[in-house]
This record gives sequence, C-alpha cells and structure tokens, in this order.
Amino acid sequence: MGQLLIIQEGGDARLRQDLFRTGIRYFHELAGLTPTQEVRCGATAVAKFPKRFGPATGIVRGSDPKRWMCGAGTWFYDRSTGAEALQRLSATSLGPDSQDRDLAGIDGLFAIAFGDAAKEEFCILTDRLGSLHVYMATVDSCLVVSTSSMVVAALAKAAWDPLGCREFVAVGSIYEKRTLFQGIEKLPPASVFRFQDGRLKSQTKYWDVSSAMYDAAPFRGDVPALAGALEEVATTIGRNFNRPVMDLTGGFDSRAILGAVLRSGKSFETVVNGVDDLPDVLVANRIAAQFGLNHRHQKSSLDTPQQVWDGAKDALAFTDGEYEVLFYNRVLDVHSRLARDFDISLNGSNGEIAKGYWWELLFPFIGWKGHFDDRRVAAGRFAFEGEMSGLLAHRFDDDLAGHFAGIIHRANAGLEHHPNTAKLDNVYLTLRMQRWQGRIASATNRVWNCTSPFMWRRPMEMALSAPPSMRVRNRMVRRLIEYLDPKLAAIPLAQGYPALPLRPGTAHLFGPLAQELLFAATKRLRRFLPGRRQPQVSVNPIKGLWSIEEMSQMLDPKTMVSGSLYNDGPLAGLLRQSRDDQFAGSRRFGRVLTIELLARRIQAAGRKLAAT
Repeated sequence: MGQLLIIQEGGDARLRQDLFRTGIRYFHELAGLTPTQEVRCGATAVAKFPKRFGPATGIVRGSDPKRWMCGAGTWFYDRSTGAEALQRLSATSLGPDSQDRDLAGIDGLFAIAFGDAAKEEFCILTDRLGSLHVYMATVDSCLVVSTSSMVVAALAKAAWDPLGCREFVAVGSIYEKRTLFQGIEKLPPASVFRFQDGRLKSQTKYWDVSSAMYDAAPFRGDVPALAGALEEVATTIGRNFNRPVMDLTGGFDSRAILGAVLRSGKSFETVVNGVDDLPDVLVANRIAAQFGLNHRHQKSSLDTPQQVWDGAKDALAFTDGEYEVLFYNRVLDVHSRLARDFDISLNGSNGEIAKGYWWELLFPFIGWKGHFDDRRVAAGRFAFEGEMSGLLAHRFDDDLAGHFAGIIHRANAGLEHHPNTAKLDNVYLTLRMQRWQGRIASATNRVWNCTSPFMWRRPMEMALSAPPSMRVRNRMVRRLIEYLDPKLAAIPLAQGYPALPLRPGTAHLFGPLAQELLFAATKRLRRFLPGRRQPQVSVNPIKGLWSIEEMSQMLDPKTMVSGSLYNDGPLAGLLRQSRDDQFAGSRRFGRVLTIELLARRIQAAGRKLAAT
C-alpha cells in the first residue's frame, strides 16, 4: 500500500529503460525508497514502493500473466483490504466504463492501478474525494503517473507553476488540478482513467458527491442510519487489522467514532497527543478512564530547534513540498511512533459534514436556493490570511479573494439549482478535504495505514442526505453521539459543555457554549473594524530555528535555489521579520522554507544522478 511509479510508452517513442530506471533512482534520492517490486507489461512499466513502517501490498498478478493490479493508500473492498481486496476487485467488471454499481463496495483513501498488456493499456482508479494524491505528466513522449509530484518534477525537470506557488505561499494548499510545477497535474476524484499509447484515452466518474445531497439523493439520512454506517466501518477495520488505534480528542468527531467502535465490539486502542494541560488531552484522558480504554498519551519528541529542523527535512519526502514541513514534522513524529506498535490509525476527519460546517457563512439564508456568494466564501474560508504584496515575482491580474471565488464557482458548476448548503458542502469536500486534508492523509499513508470513517461512502451519504435542519449547529452529531452512547455524550467537550443535544433539561450545562458564541460573534465583528490584525497560529513552529546554521545559510536571498519565484526586497523583508520576531508571519515563512527545501532536494538529486 505504498507509493507508485508507472511509465507508459508514447506512440512516437519507445519506453527507454533508462527513463524508468531514472524514476526509480529519483525515488531513492528524494524519498529514500527502493522498490519492493517491478513489473514490465508490454508498453507499461510499474514500480511499487514500501511504506516507512509495516508491510505494503505489492503488485498482484492473477492467472493471466499479461494483467497486473496494485494500489497506494489504504483501501477496502467487499469488507477486505490489501491483496485480498485487489483480487476481489479484479474479478468485477472493473474497467473504463465502470459505474457506481460496479464500485459501490470500494472505500478508503487510495489510488488503484490495473493494467492489461494484451490491450496495451492501464487504468487508474481514484478515491471518492481524491484524497490520495496521484499525479500525471508527459516526459520524453512517455506518460508518467506517480503518487509523488516531487519525483515527477525531478524526472520532467519541470519549471515552477506561478499560480500553484501563489496558492501555496498564500494559504498553504494548492487547488484544482495544479501542483507547484508546470505540466504536472493531480488526478481528480471518484474517476476511472484509461491510458493507452502514452495518452489519456478516457475518464469516467463512478460517483458524484452531488448525487448524495439532500435534494438529490434517493434516500434520507438520519441519526440511526449514520450510526449504523459508522459501526459497519469500525467492524470492517477491526476484522482486517489486529491492532488498530484511534485518535481521541476533546471534540465531537473522534467521540462519534469512539461510540461506533464501542458498539462494534471490536478491540481498538486510543491515543491523544499533546502536553498535559491541553484541553483535548484532559478530556480524552477522562473518557479513557471512565470507559476503561487501553489508552496512550503521547507528547511531542521534537523538543529542541535541531529536532524540529531534522523533522522538517524528513517531512519533505512525505509531503512533496505541498504541505508545510514545519507543521507536518509533528504529525510525522506522532505517527512514526504509533506505527511501531499498531497497524492502522483511525481519525475523525470529515466529521464536519454531519455538523453543517461553514454554514454560518450562509446566514440568514441557510438552506435556500440562491443566496450563495462565491467571494464571501473565498474571503471567509480560503483567502482570510491575505497575501504579502509584491512577494512573488509573477504578477497576477486578480486579488486573492477573487482568485478563490473563481475556483469556488468552477467547483460548483452543475449545482446551480441545488440549495446553498449543498454548494458549501461541495466546496468543503472537493476543495478543502481533497487538497488540504488529503495532502496530510496522503503523506501519512506513506508512513503507515490510516483511514477516516466519516470519509467512507455510507457515512458520507448518510450525513449529506440528511435534511439541513437536522445538521445545522451540530444537531446531528450531538444526537449521533447520544444515540451511540448516552454516557459518552454526557462527558464535557474540550470547550466545557457536553456533547448532548441542547434541550430544556440540559440547558443548564451549556453556560460555556453561550460564552463561546459571544466570543465568536465579537471575533466576526472585529473583522469589519479598521486596523484588525491577521490571525496568528496557535503554536510557534519556528522558535529557535534561526540558530540552526544550516537553515540560516539556506535562506540567504542571494543564494536561494527558489529565489527566482520572489522579488528580492519583499523576500528579504519576510526573512528579516521572521528572524527578528519568530512568531510574526510564521505560516508564510514556513511555506517559503518548504519550497526552498524542495528546490534544493531536487537540485541535489539531479546533480547526483548526472554525476553517475
């Protein structure tokens, strides 16, 4: 279940063995990986690479030597996973014309490839949200498909994509099909792609999120249906893995997953990460004590600037430079330690779909048709950090909010007659979850197996198809937790109020919620006042890093490998500000640092391969 590299010959070029070998060597130099298996079938060559911890399913060959199948990520099919799931999947009518009925049983976070040398073709299947990132490009008239955009960029000697870099430096993620590099595209979600003769021959969607929306779905989701769907996921995971561990925090989403796990009767352990007095830690430890869970509390092992810096450099191989290394290094630290004792991790990502997430931007017209402002959503949820004037050398014709308004408008094409809640759900799932959360999940799946039950098909559909009045203001998730386990719902959240529904009999428990709502309203009001400050991150990931000589030398504007992306004056100002005040602008600084690390690693790998 590790990474993939696939190269297919074009019509006017033969697949030179050195192109495939060079791609494998780049995987070794850039990510420290050596293939566990290689297959050459006709015009297509495939290499499969391992995860950092634990076994990874290799390339599956059936009775027909001309056919092969492999995958990346963590996939499930017909209640099985790994090689068994691939074998069962290969027995279906899987192909370029596959529809929802053919792939209804596939779940998880994955990119699955299958090839047929007799037809001189191969296909790629992406997961429903496109969360497992997989990329394609053309190099020397050959098609290259891989889970690593960094490897593809090195192989193609690709130039920077100004728009992709703009998005990453401004907000920390890249959107639509873009990457940091020109000519390298991310494959979209829920699709089967057929490649032949080194070109994309067809693309078919096997699932459409809009078909599960409240006004379009042939069914209606409710609390019992969502609870049953989550319990079914927990049962499937418990059946396939011996030592699963689930992330437990002080919020709603992980608590709902825990409720489903408890009802499934399967054996799971729990973990919380953070310092002793963190609210999430205090609540998770209380839940574990009351329910007698086999629970672990982990603290960060990145205690010194040198450890943070070493972790950041290590993180690059997992993120391809598409997520800030000064933040992913802590995720990598957590999962690397867990992977030594467990075989899969569960988390509550995507639980927001049961809570009417972001719907406050639609007030007072929640659930109406029309009354959807692309620019308001862009400014409120994507472009709120703004961008540093003049930092990038490339000039753009629109402002950042206008740019993201265009992305949102394109994402919602075809949903014009749906309620505004469906449009915002679509934006959240196809933009935020695919590119931001998906980049984190893709990186973590390079460490070991991980999955998010709320992202499986049935839980997603049961939540999305529930009436907006049921989901708004956390109503559905509160009722869900109470339905799964009333005792679990009664324990206060990290904010101090319980996960129970708000009723006359429970109203006295919700004093902290009233304070929270007042604070949120005041915060929103301040956005409209002159001189308001930009939001700051809650932790300081760069504290003390400028004392590391290696980093300090790397970020000399005169010698930066990625320096051509920036204007000299603003770049020097940003770096000087970071050195003088190691909190101000730390997110933007971390993104510039990430790009520079990426540029240097690709340059060093290219020089090493050229020298040999």
